[in-house]
Amino acid sequence: MKRLKFGDCVLLQPELLDAYAGAMVNAARDEPDGLGSILEAKVMDLDFAVPSGERVLDAGQEKLLVLATLEELLLRELVLRETTEDGPRLVFPSAYRRDLPTSEMPKGDGVVFRFEGPVENVYATLIVRLARSNVFRRVATWQSAARFAAETGECTVFLSFDGEGKAELLVGYDQMPDPLRKQFERFVHAHLERRATPGTVTRERRYSCPRDGTTFTSQIVEQVIRLGRPDIICPVCEDRVSLRDDYQPASGTDQSTAEMNASADALRKSAAASAVVRGKEEAAEFDVFLCHNWGDKPAVRQLARQLRERGLRPWLDEEQGLTVGDAIVDGAPVVVARVRECDSSAKPCRVASTGESYLRGYDGDYRLSDLEEQAFLAARKPPMFDRAPVPGSTAADLDRELAAAFVSTVRDRDPSGLGRFDDDAELLARAGVTTGDGTPTVAGVLALGVHPQQWFPRYVIQLAADPQPGDPPGTRARNQVVLSGPVPRMLESAMTWARRNFDTAIVSGLDGAVRDQPAYPLTAFRELVANALVHRDLDHWSAGRAVEVRLRRDRLVISSPGGLYGITADRLGRESVTSARNARLVTICQYVHSPGSGLRVIEALATGIPTVTAELERAGLSPARYLDTGIGFTVILHPGTWRAAPPPSLSKTELRVYDALAAGRKTVAELQAGLGLQPPNLRKALRALASQGLVRQHGGRGQATWYERADSSQ
Repeated sequence: MKRLKFGDCVLLQPELLDAYAGAMVNAARDEPDGLGSILEAKVMDLDFAVPSGERVLDAGQEKLLVLATLEELLLRELVLRETTEDGPRLVFPSAYRRDLPTSEMPKGDGVVFRFEGPVENVYATLIVRLARSNVFRRVATWQSAARFAAETGECTVFLSFDGEGKAELLVGYDQMPDPLRKQFERFVHAHLERRATPGTVTRERRYSCPRDGTTFTSQIVEQVIRLGRPDIICPVCEDRVSLRDDYQPASGTDQSTAEMNASADALRKSAAASAVVRGKEEAAEFDVFLCHNWGDKPAVRQLARQLRERGLRPWLDEEQGLTVGDAIVDGAPVVVARVRECDSSAKPCRVASTGESYLRGYDGDYRLSDLEEQAFLAARKPPMFDRAPVPGSTAADLDRELAAAFVSTVRDRDPSGLGRFDDDAELLARAGVTTGDGTPTVAGVLALGVHPQQWFPRYVIQLAADPQPGDPPGTRARNQVVLSGPVPRMLESAMTWARRNFDTAIVSGLDGAVRDQPAYPLTAFRELVANALVHRDLDHWSAGRAVEVRLRRDRLVISSPGGLYGITADRLGRESVTSARNARLVTICQYVHSPGSGLRVIEALATGIPTVTAELERAGLSPARYLDTGIGFTVILHPGTWRAAPPPSLSKTELRVYDALAAGRKTVAELQAGLGLQPPNLRKALRALASQGLVRQHGGRGQATWYERADSSQ
C-alpha cells in the first residue's frame, strides 16, 4: 500500500503508479513531433491512452492517481517540467524518437564512460539533473543524446547500449574551456557511480589533433603511453598532440559538484511539491490559513509561495477568489464580499446539509434538475468529440485550397516537428485532420472541409441586426444571414457582415487627425467570433444550436452553445490559460488562415481575450461582459461615444478607470466588479483623475456615491 500526500487516500495497488507512468511515457513517445514531450494539460485532462485493464474508472480518483504518478516521476527525476508558449510540457528524455544527425555527433577530444545497470533510468536521470544543475543548460535533445551549453562552449552526450544492461556514454566538447570540461565530467562520473551497478563504471579519454581533427584510436594511444611518451605525432599535420590527462574524479570536498547536486536536488523537490499542491487543490485540501493585515500582503504572498515550494497549500484570500471591500447602497455603507466562481471541474456545488445544487439567476436561486446536474457532471471529463471520424466522409470532402495551405504552413512553422513528414496524407493524419485510414475527423471537416454543414447542419453563424426607426412597420430584423462553410471562410464572411452593419463615425483626435471609427472594434469582433467557432460545444445535445451574433441598438451580443472549459468567466484575460474545449480543432486552426485577409484563425497563446480588452480600451468602450451558464457562453459589448483622448501622464490603472467610465456613470462597486481592482487602488485612481479634472464625483459620505467622466453630457 502507499499513502498519497493528498486526498486522504491510500493506494491499495501501488503498481498502478507504474502503469500510468508507462502510459505517460508512451504518450510522449507517440507525439507527432518526436520530441519525447507532452503538454501537461493533456496529462491533467487524462488525454492519453491507458490499457483498459489498468485504467481507474472513477474520474476523480483517476485524477488524483495521475497527480501522484507525476509526483513520483518528478521525484525519481525521470521527467522535466518546462514552460513553453503552449503551456507547461513534460519532457521525458527516454521518449525521444529523433535520431542524432551524423553532423551533430561528438567530435574531437572527449571521454567515454562505460557502465552497467538500469541504463535508461541512469541516462534519463542524468539528463534531468544536468538540466537542473544551474550550470549547464539543455539546448537540444535527441534519441539517446543531448547537448548542453555553459557560459562558454557546449558539450554533447551520446548513449549507446546493447539492451542487456551494458552501455557507453560518449561526451564531446565544442570550444569549452578546460575547467568547465572537468566540472562536467566530474558531475557525470559521480552520477554514474551513484546510479549504475557498483564497480562497473570506467572512464577512457579520447584524443584528437586540435589542428585538423584527426582522431587517434584507443589502441594507438595505449601503445604510445606504454612506451612512456608524453605526446603523439599527428599523421596528417605532423604536430605533436599532448596525451596529458590530469582529470581527477569528484571527491567529497569537490565544491562545484556539490553545488550542482544541491541545485538539482532543490529543483527536484520543488517540482514534486508542485504536483502535491495540485493534488491538494484537486482534493480541496488546505494546510495553512494565512490570516493577515492588508498592509502585510507582499510579505504574506512571499510566505505563501515558500509554503507551496514545500508542498504545503496555503489558504490566501486573493487566490481563492475572495475580495472584501465597501460600498454605499441606498445611502448606507455596506461591506461587499465577492466570491469567485469555482472551476467547472468542481461543479455542481452542493449545499452540505441537503446535498442539493442550485443555479443562480439574476432574480434568485433555482434548484438544478437531475438532467442539469448530469450535464455539469459530464463537463468534468475532457471533451473528445472533435477527434471522432465523420462517417461517410472521404479525403475528397476536404477543401483542396485550405488543406494545401494548412500543410504548407505547418512545414514552414514547424519544420522539425509535425512539418517533417514529407507525405501530405501522413502529415494530415498525424495532425488529427484525418484518421489513420484517411477518414476526415470532426475537427478536420470543421476547419478544412468543403461544406461541413453536410454533416453538421447547425455548425453555422446566424447574424442579424435590430431594425432601425425608419424600417417598415413589423420589421423584426435587418440583414439577417446564415453563414456556412469551414471555420476560416465563415470567419471571413462574418467580418464582411460586420463592416456592412456596424455604424461608423468620422471622428477627430486631439491632434486634428480624422479617421473612421466603427461602433465596435473589428479586431475584437474577429477574436470573439473565432473563439465562438472553435470553442463551441460539439456534443450531441448542442447539435441543433448555432453560433449567434445579434446587433442590438444598444449592444452587440455573441453567443455560442457550451460553457467555458478549464477556466471561469472572471479569470478570462487575467491569466495565461490556454485550456480548450476542442483541443484538436484549436491545434489545427493555429495553422489555418482566412482566405481573404490571410490572418490566422487563432493564435492559441491565451492572447485572444487580452486583445479584445485592449481594443475596447483603445476605442474608449467599456469592458466586455462575459456570461457563462455552463451550457452556453455569451459576450456582450456596449457602444460608446467617442471622446478626446486622456492626457498621456495617466498611469495604467488610472487609464483603465477612465476608459471604464466612458460607458456612463458607475459606483465604486461597479468599477471594482468590472476591472477587478482592489478598493484602495481604485479610490487612489479616482482621486488622481478628479484632481486633474477628468472625473466628477456625485454624492458623498452617507449618500449614494457615483463617478462620471468630466466630458460626459449632463
